[in-house]
Amino acid sequence: GNVEDACKLFRRIVEKGIKASERIYVELGKAMASGGLPDSLRELNRHMVEMGLEVPLQLRNSMVIASANGGGAKQAEEALAELQRNGYSPTAVAWNAIAKAYGLAGDPIGCRALMDKMRKEGPPPEKTTFDALVKSYGQVPDTEGASNAMREMEAAGFQPDLYTYSVAGNPEAAHRMANAVAQGAVPRRHNA
Repeated sequence: GNVEDACKLFRRIVEKGIKASERIYVELGKAMASGGLPDSLRELNRHMVEMGLEVPLQLRNSMVIASANGGGAKQAEEALAELQRNGYSPTAVAWNAIAKAYGLAGDPIGCRALMDKMRKEGPPPEKTTFDALVKSYGQVPDTEGASNAMREMEAAGFQPDLYTYSVAGNPEAAHRMANAVAQGAVPRRHNA
């Protein structure tokens, strides 16, 4: 797989003492992040420093994503806090990785707390963030909470779409939305 290949390539780079290009390190880091391998990503960042390279912000943010994918929202929030303590501003992608982890865990309280923190310290919540909130209710399942979250989403200027309805835990609404998409009445995904 992509993650295994990335880790093997990284091992060869380290063993041979190669100073690879920043792009190669970034691509390796993205694979490690998607695979939920924060320890491997930490090692990659250390190797870059040892080779005299500056670790780009994208890789620093990837640590949050790797933590969210490998350890969950709490571990990712710790990685985000470390990033901030070191003077870096996490990107919306990093914040949303944490929101998605809360969504998968069915933790609307955690997701809402993160959204409050985003409003104070980070980028404002995006459609992806609201989708994660809706999903957190859908995982419980709490269709009333999901419906309220969708109303908040709309009030923030984002339209629920097929994905939103499919994660809301309301099969009837998802079915109606799927029919509307099939008839061309609404787009499959909104890019707001």
